[in-house]
Amino acid sequence: MPRWLRFAVALGVVIAALGSWIVLGASRAPDVQVVTAPVSVGPVERQLVATGTLEAVETVDIGTQVSGLIQSLGTDFDKIVRGGQVVARIDPAIYQADLARARAALEEARSDVAVAAAAERDAREKLTRTRALWTRHLETQADLDAARLTLGETTANRAAATAIVNQAQASVTTAQVNLDHTIIRSPVPGVVVARNVDVGQTVAAALQSPTLFTVADLRHMQLEAEIDESDIGGVHEGEHATFTVDAYPGRRFTGVVSQVRLQPVAEQTTAGGGVSAAAGTVVRYTTILAVDNADARLRPGMTATIDLTIGERASALRVPNNALAFRPAADVLAALDEAPPLPRGARATAVWRDVDGRLEPTKVGVGLVGQEFTEIVGGPLKAGDRVVTSALIPHAGFLRARSPLMPQRPSWRRFRR
Repeated sequence: MPRWLRFAVALGVVIAALGSWIVLGASRAPDVQVVTAPVSVGPVERQLVATGTLEAVETVDIGTQVSGLIQSLGTDFDKIVRGGQVVARIDPAIYQADLARARAALEEARSDVAVAAAAERDAREKLTRTRALWTRHLETQADLDAARLTLGETTANRAAATAIVNQAQASVTTAQVNLDHTIIRSPVPGVVVARNVDVGQTVAAALQSPTLFTVADLRHMQLEAEIDESDIGGVHEGEHATFTVDAYPGRRFTGVVSQVRLQPVAEQTTAGGGVSAAAGTVVRYTTILAVDNADARLRPGMTATIDLTIGERASALRVPNNALAFRPAADVLAALDEAPPLPRGARATAVWRDVDGRLEPTKVGVGLVGQEFTEIVGGPLKAGDRVVTSALIPHAGFLRARSPLMPQRPSWRRFRR
C-alpha cells in the first residue's frame, strides 16, 4: 500500500474517532460542580458599622457682658487655659469713671441721711418739750399737734434718705461688677479652639453677648452616631465599641455607649426618579459614645467609623452565610433532572444539602446573623452535616469535553445523574 494511502487511512480513523468522541460527550448530561461547607458549632457575632462625629463633652463660648475696646489678650488658638485664667481685658477707663461717680453719689446720700437723722432728733426733742408744757397748760393743743407732725415728716425724710443710700449702694455694686467684667476669665479648663477678637477691636454687648473665645475640654470627648432602627435594639448603655479615624490609619480607639436617645431622627428618602419615584422614611436613633482622649490626639469634628458588637453567641450551631443565600439555578436543576420545591411557606428559610448526588432543601430557623456565619435555632441540621454553598455547570468547550485523562479540581465535587 502506498505511503500516502496509509497516511490518509490513519488520518480518517483519527477524525472518525475524534468525531464520535465529541458526539458522545455532547450527548451525555452535563456535569454539576457542587461546593459544600460543614455545619459547625462556634461563635457568632453581629457587628454594627456606623459613622459618627467627635465632639468635646464640654464646650464653652466665652463672651463679654460689657462693651468696649479690647485692651489685651491672654491666650490664643490651641493654647491650654486653666479655670479662672484671664483670657482678655477690655479698656476699663469708662467703667472706672462710672464707679467713681457711683461712690460719690453714695457719699452724698449718706450725708443726706445724717442731715435727716439730725432733723428727726430735733423734732423729737421739740415734741417732748411741747408735750411737757402742754400738760401744764403752757402750750396749746395746736402746738402739740404741729410738733407731732414735724416729727413724722422728719422721720419720713430720714427713711427716704436711707432708701437713696441703698440705691446708691446698688449703683456702686453695679459699677464695680461692670468694672470686674472688663477682665474676662475662662470659666473652665480646656483648649482654645476658636478666637474671634483681636487687640484694638471694639465689642458691643448691648443686644447680644459676642463670643470672644471657644474653649473645649478635649480630655473627655463624645462620639455621636445615628443607628438604624433595625439595629438599635441591640445597642445598650455600658457596651464597649471601637472606632477609627482617617487621621490615624491602622489605629483603633475605644469608647463606651453612654446614652441611647429615645427621640427618633426621621429622614425622607426617594428611590428612582421622575413621576415613578418612591418616597420612604428612614428612622434612626442618636447614640452617644464616651471617649477618653487623655493624649489629645482626637479633635472635634473628626469623622469616625464605629464597630459595635450588638449580638454575640459563644457556642452556636452555625452555617456560612452563603449557604442561606444559595438557590440552585434552573440549568443546574435541569442537569440533575430535578425540580425540588422549596419548603411550604412563602417566607420559609432553607438551606440545601447534597444527599447522594441530589440537592435537597431543608427548612431551618435562623437566629443571630453575623458577618460570616448565621446561627441555626431550628430544623433538622446538626453539627457535621454539609450544606451547599455553590452549584454550577462548567462551560464545556472543545478542550473541556469529558475525558478520563483530564484532571479534576480537588476543591469541587463533580457528579452527574
